[in-house]
Amino acid sequence: MLTVNKLRKSFGGLHAVDDVSFKIARGKITALIGPNGAGKTTLFNLISGTMKTDGGSIMLDADDITALSIEERSRRGLARSFQLSRPFRNLTVEDHLLLALERDDDLFWRNIFFKRETKTEKHKHLREVLDRVSLDAPLNKPAADLSYGQSKLLGIAMAMIHPHQLMLLDEPVAGVNPVVRETISHVLRKLREQGETVFVIEHDMEFIMPLADEVIVLDHGRMIAHGTPKEIQQDPDTLHAYLGAQL
Repeated sequence: MLTVNKLRKSFGGLHAVDDVSFKIARGKITALIGPNGAGKTTLFNLISGTMKTDGGSIMLDADDITALSIEERSRRGLARSFQLSRPFRNLTVEDHLLLALERDDDLFWRNIFFKRETKTEKHKHLREVLDRVSLDAPLNKPAADLSYGQSKLLGIAMAMIHPHQLMLLDEPVAGVNPVVRETISHVLRKLREQGETVFVIEHDMEFIMPLADEVIVLDHGRMIAHGTPKEIQQDPDTLHAYLGAQL
């Protein structure tokens, strides 16, 4: 599905991503873990195209997407949620889902200003996506009025509704309450059952270890381990670099 080969990114003398290589299998949940400053979000930025690489390659199936724009990577099947949930203040839940759904910006704005043309057809699909993430919010609700946990669910719904092959989720349970945390765990398990491929950054070991099929560990920009959760829990380098007494 996704193949990263010798990926590099530096900021001055700091090697944020240093010669990282791995593969992500289709239909699996792969976790990316590591201490603060390990390079996890930078790696996601390189994969999604929000940062340019200094070297290496990124393959999505047989396509080399290393030099492609964010928009073109999105068209090839990359969908991403972000660590900080910041809904647009003047847009509704529906507007956010339409923004994620439509690749054509002009079509998105036409959908906002002329919703009546597609209202019945669109609303059923949008409601189904919200139901899949257990977000019980009216489509016409201002997204800025959502709770923090609800905005996290909306972010996952936005990644899910966009036509995609691979979902990148950046700390989906950071800062949420236990109820939303359990909801997100259930959502991700269901997505895997439905054949989705998910690559997720997470600090919450109790959340991600029972959930992930494979785990990649970064430390100081380098990949120090890649294996099953059980293998990672027993890996000396990982224990020393990050997990410690948590495991």
